[in-house]
Amino acid sequence: MSIEHQRLNSLIEYAKQTAKLKTKPAEQVSQHKGFSLYEHQVQGIPGVHLNLGSEDDADEIWLSVDRLHETNPPEIKSQIILPWIEISIGPEIEPKLKESTDGASLIEAGTHYSTAKQYLTKEERELPGIHPRQIIQLADYEKKAYVKSQFQNYVTSRWQPWAEEEKKRKQTIKLYAQLFTLKQQLEGGLIEAQLELVWGIGVGIWSINGSTLSYPLLTQLSELSLNSKNAAIEIRPRMTEARIEVDWYVSNDNQGISEVEKVAKEFFRDSKLSLSPFDRGSFESLLRTAITHLDASGVYWPNKTVATDRTLPKHDKNLKITDTWVVFSRPRTNNLFIQDLELLQRASGTNESPRDLPEAVNALLQNPSTTSIEIELPSFRGLSHISNNGTIEYTNGKISNQKDLYFPKPFNDEQVRIIQLLESSNGVVVQGPPGTGKTHTIANVICHYLANGKRVLVTSMKDPALAVLQEKLPEDIKPLAIALLTSEQEGMQQFEGSIKRIASEVQSLNQSEYRKAIQRLEESIDSLHSKLAKIDHDISQWAKRNLEKISLDDECIDPLDAAHEIIDNYDLHNWMPDKITIDQIYLPKFNDSDHYCPKQPSFVISAS
Repeated sequence: MSIEHQRLNSLIEYAKQTAKLKTKPAEQVSQHKGFSLYEHQVQGIPGVHLNLGSEDDADEIWLSVDRLHETNPPEIKSQIILPWIEISIGPEIEPKLKESTDGASLIEAGTHYSTAKQYLTKEERELPGIHPRQIIQLADYEKKAYVKSQFQNYVTSRWQPWAEEEKKRKQTIKLYAQLFTLKQQLEGGLIEAQLELVWGIGVGIWSINGSTLSYPLLTQLSELSLNSKNAAIEIRPRMTEARIEVDWYVSNDNQGISEVEKVAKEFFRDSKLSLSPFDRGSFESLLRTAITHLDASGVYWPNKTVATDRTLPKHDKNLKITDTWVVFSRPRTNNLFIQDLELLQRASGTNESPRDLPEAVNALLQNPSTTSIEIELPSFRGLSHISNNGTIEYTNGKISNQKDLYFPKPFNDEQVRIIQLLESSNGVVVQGPPGTGKTHTIANVICHYLANGKRVLVTSMKDPALAVLQEKLPEDIKPLAIALLTSEQEGMQQFEGSIKRIASEVQSLNQSEYRKAIQRLEESIDSLHSKLAKIDHDISQWAKRNLEKISLDDECIDPLDAAHEIIDNYDLHNWMPDKITIDQIYLPKFNDSDHYCPKQPSFVISAS
């Protein structure tokens, strides 16, 4: 292995260990103080669906929660108990009979007629009479036994079944509200802290060394989305590798960690199944192996309980690992970063020569140069270009050794210099406070390199910055920019949309016509650049003339002094009525010799 590869592996390992030191491992899910949902908590509640798939089986949904609404208590059909019943709208408080009621309620229920009424109908004459303001006690009511019988029948046969289901329904409504709030938190709309959603499998339960462990051994990063058709909230796994959570065991100096990590690496590498909490074959053998290395007296809990029992066991001195799952949110960890470092480490191990490494990486690994190298920055067509000696270099109307600059948005010299530095070095650091045009600059840089057939990756600490950048791109470029923000599903939809648009345009284009059109455009661009180069050349010549000394009667005069002389002595020549310009018609019709000839006779006369 070359010295460069040794240094690279050392750097990666250092970054991994530093990342691990920054976080204190949690021993309980509750320590994250965020959302958590255990498997046993969703059993039997309506509107919660597990292990769903799309129609084409291309999408995997582990949890879906319907958007439910509260329902009202069942209608009271018996008019005789209606005036006597006291009922709430929720399922928490059971209905009860009133000790008394007024005549108006009995009249309204149709069991009595009002004695204050002057004319009665035929039906009312068959009812007992009562004054609307009269108060009657249930104990004195002649039909109290019937009222109590009807009330008991309503409560047992109608209200209690409704209340039991409504309580479960309210659990689903509460869960939906929690997930909706979590969605906003994950998108950065409510809190500043960066969160991640994790689906844990195989909860470890253990009391040891004063610590109480209750944390899953396997985790899979997940994402939460809102179904646009039915408003259901869905949780699906992200396209990342599953991780074995052993940080707590490491902090407790567990001796079996190295073997567990080795077994887990081989398991995920060789497994033909994707990790799924609903497929025991995708994780059970790893959990069984892990518990034998982590605790000699450990227990794989499914061996000690029935399959339908999904509750967590109690803590004791022996480690227990369940086959149940828990989905929870936690502050974004370095797990994904560490996984990327491991992938980079694995990829770098396949390269034998430093030349196989990217130039930017190689620059970090090689010994620093002992000599100062002058870097010649490239120049671009269409920009004023003056060489070191003050002259413009151009060939056939074009400046030599120049490239095209593809900036669709307005730009300045600083943005051009960024591209020049990127073209001649492995990296550039651009700094600036908010509002100085960094996003505008990045949009121009993206367009320039896309036009040159290159790929551009833009990363950011937070999603809004990427969303703003995407809006800065020209409309024709936006379909080529795929934003992998909080939702991977949304990112994949953008990716599919871009691919379909590109494929559609490729299929419909006439290649020969496009080649001709491109050639015409390139010729037009070359012609325009030639004119620009000529204009630059002419401006340079005029500038040179304005800076050179004026020779007049064996005297050299500065152009600025000459201009001051003309202005200061304006009265000596203001009698000229003509407005003289630089047009060809005003060129002098005589030269120095013509100016000299009229003086000859005077010389002769003076001599005589």
